[in-house]
Amino acid sequence: METVEDQLLEFKRNARASYETMMSEEEALSTQLAGALREADAIANAAINAPHTNLDIDTHNNPSNQGSTSLTKSRKASSSAAKAKSVSVSVSVRNSGPSGSGEAREGDLNQQMSQKEKEAKRRIQAIETEIHQNGGEQGGWNPDDHAMYTKLRRTMPNINAMLQKAAKVIPLKDLYSVSAHHAWALRYDQLVAEKKDILESWKNLKKKRVEAAAKREQDFAKRKEAARKKQEKRNIEVQREKAARVKAWRESKRKQEQQQAEERAQKTKQEQKRRAQLFLQEKERVKARLAQKKAENEEFEMQKKVEENRENQLVAKMEEVKKRERRKRVEARNRRDSLRREAKAKEKEQRLAQQQARKKRMLEMSTPVIKVKSKLREKTSVQRARERQVLSERENPELCVRGTAAASSRPAYLGVGKAVPSWMK
Repeated sequence: METVEDQLLEFKRNARASYETMMSEEEALSTQLAGALREADAIANAAINAPHTNLDIDTHNNPSNQGSTSLTKSRKASSSAAKAKSVSVSVSVRNSGPSGSGEAREGDLNQQMSQKEKEAKRRIQAIETEIHQNGGEQGGWNPDDHAMYTKLRRTMPNINAMLQKAAKVIPLKDLYSVSAHHAWALRYDQLVAEKKDILESWKNLKKKRVEAAAKREQDFAKRKEAARKKQEKRNIEVQREKAARVKAWRESKRKQEQQQAEERAQKTKQEQKRRAQLFLQEKERVKARLAQKKAENEEFEMQKKVEENRENQLVAKMEEVKKRERRKRVEARNRRDSLRREAKAKEKEQRLAQQQARKKRMLEMSTPVIKVKSKLREKTSVQRARERQVLSERENPELCVRGTAAASSRPAYLGVGKAVPSWMK
């Protein structure tokens, strides 16, 4: 099943690619056809309007205007080759009077050919409009369904069998819709074939027109050559007249330039004199402005010095005020420091007093209270004598001389079996 689906997808991709290629070719062909029709219309209009150029020719045959025309040509011949070419073309047309009937016949032929081209263009537009109204290149179907129908139609020659199979294979399409699409396809093929026939006939018509244009070009070249020879003779005469007129013109031009040079020299002297006066006046004005500017600068400098002195005095006063304030802050800080030191000294004295009281309380609390009566706990006579000695030493410390043999022979005791610490002696 997956293989069939892959084949179907591959077929759809190929069909879409071929369809896009055909569409691009058709668009290119339509563009070429439109361009060719425009070119054909332009050629036809040029051929139709060609006899009207005789209006420009009659002025050359007029003897009264021949002198002015030759003068104009002589002035413009050296500046534009294109104008000389147009003159030669007009002369060739003027000298082709006997062949006017042939040009008329060619104009009628071109008019008929242009009418045929317009008819072909109108028919092609009608075919394209009908194709678009009938659903475009797929007849209103999506590209995949149309591609599947096209494949069945190409592979199955039997129409009925092909329609029945298409109705079964193409999704959401019944026999009626497939038959209608088949009828559209037949009409579409007919329109495409008709369009191809029209294009082929247009190509043949274009070929005939090109051949006719080549023939007209040959005739035109012949007439142009004859007109060129005649024009060369006329140009020789014109050049002679032109040389005489140029010589006279150069002489008058030289005199005119000499007069203009004298006038320019006189104007230059006057202009120089006027500029010198303006320069002196401007110089005086500049001196006056500089003097005024100098006075203003001196006044500004004086004002600036006054302002600077005032600012310096103000700064000195502010500095003095700051010094006094700084001195007051230092004195206040010294007073605070002295008070803080006195408070710390008092606090230290209070701590020392508290430590002395604490030591005294600890000494008082260090004597144990023994409530158990036991012979083992009874004091000996020596111990009682020692306690009495210790108490007497505590009450009268000046009687106890430290460093003697009696004071340092044995440690003092606090209560039963407790020695006195060194920091409590």
